[in-house]
Amino acid sequence: MKIAVVGAGIAGLASARRLVDDGHAVTVFERHDSPGGRIATMRTEIGGFDHGAQYLTARRPEFVQQVDRWLRAGLVEPWPVDVHSIEAAVSDPASHAPPTGHTERWVGVPGMSTIANALADGLDVRHQARVVSVDRTRDGVWSLTCAAEGEGDENVAEGPFDVVVVALPAGAAALLLPPALATLARQARIEPCWAVMVGFVEPVVDDSSDALARVGDAAFVNGGRLAWIARESSKPGRRAGERWTLHAQSGWSVEHFDDDPEDIKTKLLRAFQDATATREQPVYMHAYRWSQALVRASLERDHLWDAAQRIGACGDWCRGYRIEDAWVSGTSLAGAIA
Repeated sequence: MKIAVVGAGIAGLASARRLVDDGHAVTVFERHDSPGGRIATMRTEIGGFDHGAQYLTARRPEFVQQVDRWLRAGLVEPWPVDVHSIEAAVSDPASHAPPTGHTERWVGVPGMSTIANALADGLDVRHQARVVSVDRTRDGVWSLTCAAEGEGDENVAEGPFDVVVVALPAGAAALLLPPALATLARQARIEPCWAVMVGFVEPVVDDSSDALARVGDAAFVNGGRLAWIARESSKPGRRAGERWTLHAQSGWSVEHFDDDPEDIKTKLLRAFQDATATREQPVYMHAYRWSQALVRASLERDHLWDAAQRIGACGDWCRGYRIEDAWVSGTSLAGAIA
């Protein structure tokens, strides 16, 4: 069959990969110039930042097997980090709670984007292709319309396709899906996240008595503006240097969704300084807003599929919020199509 996949995040790529392996002709339409969605790595003059998804975990047997294949291919490595839990503002870093338990975390090498690039390798991915409508013709096949690239250009029709897979965030997916599936997609709730990448003069941490050293290499932050902080150089295969990725709380990100990025950098840097009890000043800062980042309410199902019309949807929002959920959703939808 000829199949269109709208969206080149992990769910879309996983679905496309399995469909191609099953012998179908698949075209992936992606509005951005690189695949992966939130599985992203920002390259800068001081090194890389995983400014979206920080790591992945594996629980379901089929995804455990997939991670093992990535490991054997040299695409991922374990991140042996003890994640702390800290308060938003403390005067004594020694009061931070020590890490409890251990979760096996995996990261792409040399960046999280490696995973998406590997899934996309060999696929027909059309970048800078924003799909604005999906229409079923009288013949029962599908036609896609992509937005014009430049001013004065006309929209571009793509197709026909026998099957359409919509692998976008729930709200965007609902705009393209038939009414029944759109109603289901709108039940998922996804919230934004401001991310700030911060680089310091090397080295910031000289010994274990330093405030940052007592925080560790990664921490969930309780209360305040921040939700997560991580030292990028603690991940395997990374360039040396004191680089931190800061993720804001989703509620705070909603409240400050339209704030100027310069203000976001100032506010989250101060929150980082308060949480780590350090006043070290950065030499590099960049703010990035993920408008659809954190799944707060999923559908608790693997995917959406209308067999009669041959259209479906997949994404982490179908079943959870992890990278694993996105991959399982995409591959399970491909299985339903098969």
